[in-house]
Amino acid sequence: MLKLQVPHRLTLLGFGATIAVLALLLTWAVPAGNVHAQDAGGAMSIAIDGSGVDCDGDECIVDPGTDFTLTISVDEAPDAGYIGIATQIDYKNLTYTRTEMATEEVLISVDGFPGIVVRTPEDDTSLVGHGMTAGTPPFTTSQFTGPIVELAMTCTDDYTRNEVALAPFQDPGNTLGTGFKLPAEAGGASVPAGDDLLVHCGPPPTPTPGPSATPTAGPALPTTGTGDAGSSDTAMVLSIAALLAAAALTSVGVLAWKQARR
Repeated sequence: MLKLQVPHRLTLLGFGATIAVLALLLTWAVPAGNVHAQDAGGAMSIAIDGSGVDCDGDECIVDPGTDFTLTISVDEAPDAGYIGIATQIDYKNLTYTRTEMATEEVLISVDGFPGIVVRTPEDDTSLVGHGMTAGTPPFTTSQFTGPIVELAMTCTDDYTRNEVALAPFQDPGNTLGTGFKLPAEAGGASVPAGDDLLVHCGPPPTPTPGPSATPTAGPALPTTGTGDAGSSDTAMVLSIAALLAAAALTSVGVLAWKQARR
């Protein structure tokens, strides 16, 4: 149904209106006020699912060469709601199989979504972005939370480590990144969102332990105390004293002998 409705809407809007909406989605039509709404709330996340997928928190192991589904969800809507959504995934070494039409990858279907959908870029890179509006001008304000975009992915045949990122909107910087567009009555600002997921294609290799360090003996320290070493020191002193005493006695004996002969 979406595949029939969206092109029809684009035709009715006309070229000029379409370009204006694309500018809203891809450059986020920066308002006169702040680019980022302070403390506006709003959060998105990414997750993967499929046979051969085993996840523990933000880290997943997928069987090599296996197909799986990557889903982007709105976890929390901005406090004032939103009139547009942009997402950008950096999927690293994974293979992304794009559908013929961008709308086939969009799951949200409330509050006028998807009004107008764009997908960029259309060439083969490790990035894919989606943008959509809540209906057509004047846009509906939405508080929807739940899955919004679904992508078909395939793991590499050999082991790879892939830090898949839902890249946040930044201005200046990544103006095609992930975020929400607030309604005009809330200032029309852009609210960035992002998330990360570590995807291993195949079991991570077991770290190889390095050689064990051999403890190096430190310099010998003088021995103290009353043990054997103390006994040896005492014996040495007594031996030296005995020799000195013997020498003294010998000297006295010699002197006495000389006096006797006189």
